[in-house]
Amino acid sequence: MIGELGITQECVKIHCDSQSVIHLIVALKENPADVFTKSFPRSRFKHCLDLIKFDEE
Repeated sequence: MIGELGITQECVKIHCDSQSVIHLIVALKENPADVFTKSFPRSRFKHCLDLIKFDEE
């Protein structure tokens, strides 16, 4: 859309060392609800099951 206005835009690198962002990324990797909403390789799937303390009988 910005190109239609005749404005060219270069790529911008954003560097972040914010602790809140780092914690957010860790939280996203450890989200147990993902087991119900995404497909994963077997090892990641088992990790999500461990997070919700699923015990297979």
